[in-house]
Amino acid sequence: SIVTLSGPSSRAQQVVHSYMFAQHAALVKPSVRRRHSTRGFGGGAQCRVTLSPRVRSADAVEVARRGEFPEAARLIVRSFFLDDPSVLTGASLRSLERQQERDLNQRYSGGGVTDGRGRRGALLRIGGDGVGMVACVGLQVLPFADGVMSRSATEMGEDMRPVVANLVVEKAMRRKGLAVELMAECERLAVEWGFDELVLLVDAQNRKARQLYSKLGYKEFASEEASELEVVDGRLVEQPCSNVYMRRSLKPGLAGAIENVDYVQLALVALAAAAAAANRDALPTTPEEAAALAATLLSQVAAAAP
Repeated sequence: SIVTLSGPSSRAQQVVHSYMFAQHAALVKPSVRRRHSTRGFGGGAQCRVTLSPRVRSADAVEVARRGEFPEAARLIVRSFFLDDPSVLTGASLRSLERQQERDLNQRYSGGGVTDGRGRRGALLRIGGDGVGMVACVGLQVLPFADGVMSRSATEMGEDMRPVVANLVVEKAMRRKGLAVELMAECERLAVEWGFDELVLLVDAQNRKARQLYSKLGYKEFASEEASELEVVDGRLVEQPCSNVYMRRSLKPGLAGAIENVDYVQLALVALAAAAAAANRDALPTTPEEAAALAATLLSQVAAAAP
């Protein structure tokens, strides 16, 4: 649908157009170079880009080797389960790390090479090789049925989609843009594999992760009830959870930008702009002012979102 503003509100259109431009510009990210050809147990991280000396460089997103999976498993366990490292120790901790390592081997041991049934997966990492792994993410091609992952599918080829999972960033390294770098490389790799979209699952209660993915252009399109492991009183317990599916179109140019626009958010911005038009002194007079007002309205919409 198209929102039309007329009369005294015509200048408010500038705000809406600035929002559309900002949405399109946010989808155009620089590709991440690789040195090599890049909810399991959870998902979500926080991130802006100023890499500390501990990370070798902004383009150090590489395919993890199988020998690095134990380090990745420890990083994932620390990030997903151990906000307080004392809550799980000894045999329970080692068992969880081994379980996570087996999961990584099952999903990503191919290093991006397609197997006999069309499956393909790779674990990407930042750091390692003596520097210390500080972030990782998995990308795996999986079958879908009726819009959600088909865990019982045995035949490949009908509705295969690339899925992001196990995105983690070392706690001390968050808010430095590492999650954005990893997601950009997942998108680049998905296109290289022949896909025009990228899908992920996130816990419905993980608001920070959902906000991050939304800012990167991902839109929610489905949900499902599932279960996940949690540490309760020092023990691993399987708990029910709700997962949200999000996707982003990777189609080039305007086609992808249109698919990725959040029309609910756009409508709210249009309404806010129309309301602001009643106060003519507050209306923007330059494109820069319009863009700033659009950003303010977007932040107010995000703050009011459930």
